Amino acid sequence: MPRISFMTAIWMSVIAILVIFEFLQFTGLVRVSSIAANFYLFVFSLVTIAILAVIGAIFLGITIAHRLLERGDFTPFELEMLSMKEQINEIQ
Repeated sequence: MPRISFMTAIWMSVIAILVIFEFLQFTGLVRVSSIAANFYLFVFSLVTIAILAVIGAIFLGITIAHRLLERGDFTPFELEMLSMKEQINEIQ
């Protein structure tokens, strides 16, 4: 089983704390009456989600690029362009 890195554990704990806090606030066990506290919690949650979304988008882009470049052979379009180049070289 792979070992979880320290930063992954930190991010997972931050997300878990946010989810637990939102659940407790939704059930009414925790009441946040301060507008500033709600605002700072909202900004903190938004920044956390934005950072994780960017990291996920980077990993998705890396995965897609790897899948596209993994084939190693030329696409039909590239083969056609190479044959056209050879034909032009023959004409000259």
